[in-house]
Amino acid sequence: MNRRNQKKPKKTSLQKPVGEIANSPNKVTATVTPEIQQKQQTVLAEAHFFRGPIPHPAVLAQYNSVLPDAANRIIGMAERQETHRQTMERHVIEEDMKRSKLGLWLGFVLALIFGIGAIYLLSIGKSLEGLATIFTTVGTVAGGFIIAHRLRKHERLERGKSQKPKQEEQLSFPFPS
Repeated sequence: MNRRNQKKPKKTSLQKPVGEIANSPNKVTATVTPEIQQKQQTVLAEAHFFRGPIPHPAVLAQYNSVLPDAANRIIGMAERQETHRQTMERHVIEEDMKRSKLGLWLGFVLALIFGIGAIYLLSIGKSLEGLATIFTTVGTVAGGFIIAHRLRKHERLERGKSQKPKQEEQLSFPFPS
């Protein structure tokens, strides 16, 4: 069946084009019958939001009414979770410090080895290779410290921004372009 042969439904008072309904709200409400008006209901929705590791005090009281001592158990669970989280954070920080110290010591040992190698190259008459090794070693060590300093500075700035209210800001990379 093509479109020309289809029958168009008759327009009734409830089947109006959207523009006509939007432009004439009185016409729509005039078609509501008294039976429909009696069946209309008003719904009141109330929402409460509470953030934190433990429920709102009123909710805790309701837990106690269902199960005696439930509030104390919930608070104890939150306290244990907080202690666990703090222990894990302390462990992560200590391990990060150990890795950092190990990295510094390994960098020192490598720089010392290359420094001794450069001095040896200079002593056997290979001045170009010896000087290149010295400059490369010093440049690598100095570059590592400069990059680490800039990364720490960038992290501090980002942490400071995250503690302030959000504003539209353009983030920049910590190194000059």
